[in-house]
Amino acid sequence: MAADADRQEPPARPPNPILMIHGAMGSGLLFSTFRDWLVERGTPEEWIHAPDFPWTSCMDDFAQAVGREAERLRGRTGRDKVVLVCHSLGCGAVLSYVNLHGGAAHVSHVVTLGGDNYGAYPRLWGLVSCATRDMTPFNSEYVQRVFREGETRPGVRYCAIQAGMDWVLPSRTTALKGAKTVEIPWAGHIDIIHREQTFRAVLRECLAG
Repeated sequence: MAADADRQEPPARPPNPILMIHGAMGSGLLFSTFRDWLVERGTPEEWIHAPDFPWTSCMDDFAQAVGREAERLRGRTGRDKVVLVCHSLGCGAVLSYVNLHGGAAHVSHVVTLGGDNYGAYPRLWGLVSCATRDMTPFNSEYVQRVFREGETRPGVRYCAIQAGMDWVLPSRTTALKGAKTVEIPWAGHIDIIHREQTFRAVLRECLAG
């Protein structure tokens, strides 16, 4: 029975347009496989937006860029709210946008994929990324500011998808208090955003209902 359930098709399309936010050293192109998978199953192309973000800037600037792209997507689709699907450092920007920069009113769902949600140890790319330094170390001053009034916001549904073999960020960072937690076994920090198992989990576990 469990195997049959795994083979069931997830919902054909998300409840709102999806903005995809990459992490450090990334670009919107990293979400191409996920975008194509959604379109093949009926999601309108104009409902998926995966731009490049300024990951080397400071986190407040990164978060404000998320807000601008969310507004652009809402205007293009005529929807009041968007779904935010983020990866790694991009998740810190998403949580900052929702918690500090007024994003909660315009977001229906937040889905973090191997998210830099609580910050982590110093990383080499912090030499060029102010946003990474903002998130360093674990529970940094910036993270504490983002979560001063709690990790989540009323009216927004949260889902934290963790990679079972994530050697870049520890599980305490990719978790999120108040979110539904989903693990993708054997997935790594990068390939979690390329796996069909992840795509299905986003629709079936995070966006359904």
